[in-house]
Order: sequence, then C-alpha cells, then structure tokens
Amino acid sequence: MENKFGEFVKAKRLEREISLRKLAEELEIVPAYMSDIEKGRRYPPDKEKIYRFFTLIRKRLILSSIWPLIQGLTAYLLTFPIMSWELTISALLFAKRVTLRQVRRTGRESSICWNLETVTEETSNLRYYDYSKSQLEAKADELNEAFDKERLIRAKPIDVYDVVDFIGCTPDWIYLSPDQSILGLTTYNDGYYYAWIPLNESNEKPPEKIIFNGMFPKKTPVAKGTIIIDRSINEGPNRGVENFSCIHECFHQKLHPRCFMNRSANYQHFCKKKAFRAETGDRSNMSALEIIEYQANYCAAAFLMSREATTAEFIKQMGLTSAPSVPILRTSDVDDVISELAEKFSVNYTPMKYRLQELNLVSKEELSLDEYFC
Repeated sequence: MENKFGEFVKAKRLEREISLRKLAEELEIVPAYMSDIEKGRRYPPDKEKIYRFFTLIRKRLILSSIWPLIQGLTAYLLTFPIMSWELTISALLFAKRVTLRQVRRTGRESSICWNLETVTEETSNLRYYDYSKSQLEAKADELNEAFDKERLIRAKPIDVYDVVDFIGCTPDWIYLSPDQSILGLTTYNDGYYYAWIPLNESNEKPPEKIIFNGMFPKKTPVAKGTIIIDRSINEGPNRGVENFSCIHECFHQKLHPRCFMNRSANYQHFCKKKAFRAETGDRSNMSALEIIEYQANYCAAAFLMSREATTAEFIKQMGLTSAPSVPILRTSDVDDVISELAEKFSVNYTPMKYRLQELNLVSKEELSLDEYFC
C-alpha cells in the first residue's frame, strides 16, 4: 500500500509541532487509527467520516487563516494521477490549526528535547543495577524539571504522549499480544516485532493455526526510539494504566539503552504484565531484567507522583498541618484519600498506595505478589 498520503500528513503535522495524540483528539478519532494512517497501515477516512470531519473544520476554523495551507494541500493532492474529491477533503482536515505546545520552562525553546542519556562523571561507569533510590528519584525530578517544573510542587493533568514527544521518541499503538499479556515496548534500534492484527482489519487470510482471539501475528518494522503501548490499553477506559505504562517505557529509554548493547541489532524490549508487579521487599535476588523493570517502575511513580506534590496533597486531604512523623495506619478513610489522590495524579490506586508507603506517609504491609502498578 503506497503511503504518500500518510507521509505527507505526518510531515505537515510535525512541521506545526502538533503531537499525534493531540491531533487525533481534535479530530475525534483514536490515536491508533491516526498512527496507522501516517504509517500507511490503513487508508484515509471513509466518505461518511470525511463529511463529519470537514463539518467540524468549517464550524471551528476561520478559513482565511488556513487558506495558504489548504491551497498547498490541494495542489499537492492534485499531483496524483487519480484523485477523488473525497480524499482531497479528507486531507483538508489536517489543515486544522492546533495551538502549539506551550513552552513549559522559561527560556526553553520548543525544539529542545530532553537528553536521553546524560553521561556525567558520576554515571559514566554506573552499571544498570547500581542506581540507588535517591538517584532514581533524581532522574524523575530531572525530567519533571525539564518537562514542566510545576509538576514538582503540585498535581497537574498530563498527556503522557507529550512526554514521549518531549524526550525525542515516537509513540505508537499496536496490539502487542492477543491476550493483553504485553503492555508496552521500547525500541533501541531499527528492527521489527510481531504485531497482532485483527482479522477484521486485514485483507490477508492467514493460516488457521496462527489465529488466536480473532488476531494473527505479522512481522512489522519499527524505528529506533519508538515507544509502543498496547492498543487495547489506549482503547480502554483506564487512563491510569496507560499513563503508568507509557512513563515506564520512557524511563527505559532514559536509563537502560546500555543494558542491551550486547543484544542483536533488532532487539526490542517488551514489558509484560509481570514487569509492573508492585514490589517493596528485598531486591538482592532479583534478575537483571527484574531490576531494570523495578527501576522503570520507581521512576514512573516518582515522575507521576513527585515527592513534594504528593506529600502536599496528602497533608491537605488528610487535614494535617505537616507531614506525619510516623506512617499513618491504613483505614477505610485513608484508603478513600488514596483513591482521591490517585484520580488527582492520573494514576490507579495501587501505584498511589505504594508511592505513599515509599514516602513514609502510609504504613506498609506485607508484600502481595498479586498487586500490579498496571
């Protein structure tokens, strides 16, 4: 399937510094569909959707402000040998002017991305399993400081895919497994992985023996620096799972590229459900992969629930005047506060509970192997 249309759309979107997820939201389509259009995996919207999108544009835009872009799009599309007016209109929807991302830190230009692998004298010889909790906390604060320093002191809504863009990576949404056993993937090199394709979204007729849950695996190319979140998470209602999974993968990009230097060139790191297991006990017997998953979990929690902001909100919700000198015993009232804070910080109950325990605000309990951050 030729992909000139998708490539053109992506180029224009990036030119205007509009994130893929933001554009999908403005157009009221799922990000996975928007991503598939750009990558040539699916055709542009059908005639019915084109009418709906064009109506939306007509209502919300002052056409004079985007006329040069519309002219450019139309001229480009008319260069194709066969071009229907429906496809031309579908292209015009991408002319919608979306406000550029706000500069999140005084003096930072929008083109500057967070440095993924800052090497200092302190970290140049650091092995992946040598990060202390204080160092992991500092890594999370470093990203918050660069991305949006207000997040260090107060709870704020967040679009985690803005963070993916900010660190110089590319988000994507694919079914990584037919049973939701894999939640995320991060790529350190160009390569490939096996995506699971729904039968009703493909013209292929795969052998019956490889079909599972109405899907089949297909070898799919992937570019270095891509962060893929399982499409079922993106399509589901639980934003807490999606937020934690996505930031977890971001910190794999930050902390762990050197961990896989000896792997094959096309190695991609999958994060299964068990990688998000809540863990507070002894880590001395953990495997190398378990250690890096723990580190990504710790940083994701520290980023989404920064120490100062979380402590301040906990004090406020509990009606205290200062942080407790000893952890507060968990009661039904405390559990209600944990749930309220989880919603405020856009995470689920479990990661908030463990974060409050890590900050010595709430009493710890025996480790449960059945609790997961995602």
